[in-house]
Amino acid sequence: LFSTLLVALVFFLSIGFVKVYADTNSSSDLDINSKELYDQTNTYNYKYDVTLPTGIETKNGVDRDFKGESRYNIIDENGNILAKNGNQVMDGIPQITVFTHGWQGNSGSWGFGKDSLVTILQKQFNANIYTLDFYARDRYTSDHEFVLYDSTDLYVNGGKNNSVNTVDTNKPAILVFNGVNTGYRHEYIYTQFNYAVSKVVYEYKMANNGLLPKLNLIGHSRGGLTNMQYALDHPDMVASLFSFGTPYLGTTTAELDYNNLSIGNEHSLGMRLFEVAKDEESKACYGEQDLADPNLYMKYVTRWNTYYDQLYSGISAYALGDVTALNYILGIFENMWFTPLCDFLCEKCGNFIGGNVTGLLQTTLNTIIVTTLNLAYVGGKVSSKLNAKAMLQNVVNDILIAYPIVAEFISDTTGVLFDVLDLVYTELEMRPFCDPFIVWNSDFAVNIESQMASRVLNGDLVEYKGFNRHYVTFTTYNTYADNITHCKEMFNPELQKYVLNNITQAPYWAYTSLGGDSISIDGFYGCTSSSKLVIPSTITSDGKTYTVKGISDYAFANDAYGKEYNEIVIPSTVETIGYKAFYNSPSLTKVDLSSATSLKSIGEDCFGLETPSDSNGVDTVVLPNSVESIGARAFANNKNLEKINIPTNTTIIGEGAFSGTSISEITGNSSYEWNNGILIDKNGAANRYELPVISDILVPEKAPSPIIVVLVG
Repeated sequence: LFSTLLVALVFFLSIGFVKVYADTNSSSDLDINSKELYDQTNTYNYKYDVTLPTGIETKNGVDRDFKGESRYNIIDENGNILAKNGNQVMDGIPQITVFTHGWQGNSGSWGFGKDSLVTILQKQFNANIYTLDFYARDRYTSDHEFVLYDSTDLYVNGGKNNSVNTVDTNKPAILVFNGVNTGYRHEYIYTQFNYAVSKVVYEYKMANNGLLPKLNLIGHSRGGLTNMQYALDHPDMVASLFSFGTPYLGTTTAELDYNNLSIGNEHSLGMRLFEVAKDEESKACYGEQDLADPNLYMKYVTRWNTYYDQLYSGISAYALGDVTALNYILGIFENMWFTPLCDFLCEKCGNFIGGNVTGLLQTTLNTIIVTTLNLAYVGGKVSSKLNAKAMLQNVVNDILIAYPIVAEFISDTTGVLFDVLDLVYTELEMRPFCDPFIVWNSDFAVNIESQMASRVLNGDLVEYKGFNRHYVTFTTYNTYADNITHCKEMFNPELQKYVLNNITQAPYWAYTSLGGDSISIDGFYGCTSSSKLVIPSTITSDGKTYTVKGISDYAFANDAYGKEYNEIVIPSTVETIGYKAFYNSPSLTKVDLSSATSLKSIGEDCFGLETPSDSNGVDTVVLPNSVESIGARAFANNKNLEKINIPTNTTIIGEGAFSGTSISEITGNSSYEWNNGILIDKNGAANRYELPVISDILVPEKAPSPIIVVLVG
């Protein structure tokens, strides 16, 4: 039953299609079969006389199988690093930033308009946006023809692509890669990528008096592996490497699909979970095979780790991703899959049980969820990991007995059902004292360990060296569950902020206009060596001075995205601090807002930590008397916070504002008092802010019998 749900995962990278027109690009006489192009656009020479055989020799979506090895003369057969070819790389800020889509994706995967990271960076860099494209499959196979579009108008104004012959090397360039036949093998896509990027790199080299440009690489899903291949082959040219949901070390979902459920090119349900096109020529399964093949992805991590100190330590690498809260899983089930699945069951089984297919489906789902919760919390004790197999066998067996027609329907696919559910529940995790309480450690397509470039394989920890790692939890509290989280992670503001704060560029204050001469600070982008964050009261740009009236949502969350400030100073002009503005910043110990004499509101989760810590977090809070409201969970989980003075003007304190702290008393505001972990509003009802202490961990050996209930909503 649940295996049918995962069929919807085929949409995780298919977001639109960019139409191409005619070959107008003649930026260089160096074509895709030219060794000279690759020698000219790297600090190491290319190994081969030509990149590709003739198009008609292309097989299985691979122009040439390089077997995951380097295409450049960087390492000899004895493992020694070879001499460079004499090309030099420019110093300073990178001139080129490349966005790389993933398996089954295209340039549209990054979205358009103000919420697209492409457009946001275009504004920050004052760059032109270009799409690197190829003709349709038949033309690419025969001629490997490349086309270049100026896409600035498309991304910024919702306009059109404009065919151009060359890039404007007087400005920074943002390149959005758009591959052809994107379900094909890694090497096939990387061949296109390396050629297209090299064409633009050559243009900048000619404009830079022979100096090669530096590049920032940003990838989604398999696009992160494409970028990794480029970084491994061009160690001197890549300044930074960012990835969203990349399967650096495989993906349990693809491995389940390709290795466990397969019979030839199909599994027992008659389709592959990830197969989009059914025609033999699509070869989408070959790309999935690469995603599930440790012999391939281990080559990448081995090359990176073996030569990290000598070749790759100068590359700033960031692995970004997400896990999925239970409420989001339920939300996407309702919003995206529930009705199609009911229709599917009606078609396969007919109307049964009084025609109430929806009722049966809902009851089945509820049974599994409630049994999970029963298993997770037994006798006041919480299991940190769920015993998936025992629970699955009990629950599914009881369902099959209760509803014989379901048993008949899935009689041939029970093994598939167990495999899919076993995967999900093996990766489900209870998180005591956290909100959300239950998460699936996956973004629906890639398990979180692989997203973070770190995974236990055959009992050994395999981990990319030197990576910065950060992930967020998708919930329905602030994100509508209308697509799987793998499709949405590159639009998440926290993850976008990680890129904006760390991508190589000149340091500056980013802000959003509030109208007139008022602005809200979005963050400080670029490098800093100070442990004290001092936010200015005014900012001058283009000859105009703006007054800082607010601090935006997520502005300095997650230790300011790696900068680790210990103290903050907020000016008297600031009136509001936004949602999660300093969220999950364990290095922040002192929050003295006494100078912020105009401050009226502190947003939800503003200074809260995701999990409690005995050694980190805020221990000192000083609030100005101007504060009128403190948002929900604003200081949650700062265990070192033992006392606080509530301003006399404060009339609103959100739920859980001080949960997980060590506060024993509050002073200042006569309307509130603290009594045994309870914040009492003397003018209203008591609100409990402390969670019960659960000290023991228990993993049950056997799942209890299911309890049939109906969950509302």
